[in-house]
Amino acid sequence: MRWQEWKPELAPNDTLKTVLAKMPRVSPDKIPWQIRLIENPDSFLSFPGAINLFRHDCLHAIMCASFHPLDEAFVIGFTMGSDPRMTRKFARIFMWLTTWFYPKNYRLDKHDLIQFMRGYILSRKLGVRNLSKFPFEKFQDCSLDFLRKILGIRWLRDENAYNKWSKRWSPDQFE
Repeated sequence: MRWQEWKPELAPNDTLKTVLAKMPRVSPDKIPWQIRLIENPDSFLSFPGAINLFRHDCLHAIMCASFHPLDEAFVIGFTMGSDPRMTRKFARIFMWLTTWFYPKNYRLDKHDLIQFMRGYILSRKLGVRNLSKFPFEKFQDCSLDFLRKILGIRWLRDENAYNKWSKRWSPDQFE
């Protein structure tokens, strides 16, 4: 399955490992160097809240977020917003870099930037802390429901909430 076709499911009883096995994933070396420079925690220029690719993919699964640019921006904003060191000033610099420094196919447009800020603000509002440091590797056998609860991802509490969440983008945005 191609990454554009992957649609996340609520799957509260599925383990993280099960969901990751179904998810189309790319190897870190396929990520452009500009993105790795800013978003990889091992980079000397990484921003607060930078997360490795495995953990980032775990958040996509747990948050029921596709790989559509709007979801990608939201997940990045939510992750970076969970780091207390990620100030609004850092967020503005990050947003500028994603608009001008990133390769053309990876740049965030104005709609993506709004989703980045929504994710950033929501993680602050919910009191979620340091998602980039959470050891997802040790929790792969845990259910998505359990992980959502311990991480503070409370908007996906049931099927109705998931259905509302899954309809947040219009169908033509996925074309």
